[in-house]
Amino acid sequence: AEEARIAKLDVTASIKEGRVSDEVQKYVAEENIDLLVMSTHGETGLFYKHLGSTAHHLIRHLPCSAITVRPENFKLKEI
Repeated sequence: AEEARIAKLDVTASIKEGRVSDEVQKYVAEENIDLLVMSTHGETGLFYKHLGSTAHHLIRHLPCSAITVRPENFKLKEI
């Protein structure tokens, strides 16, 4: 967030309780968000298919644009 402020971007962080996808969707609607940037866990293969993906769900259902980024130390895992 500090790097974004230095770049003069308007950044807000918020902590909510509840089901992640529901809370993010509510927050985006309430705050009239035009771009959401979120991290992924970087899961692939069977794990992803079995549990689904919050980021994938949000990208499909949000009324705004979204960007996903991989965690800093992400490494592909062999399954």
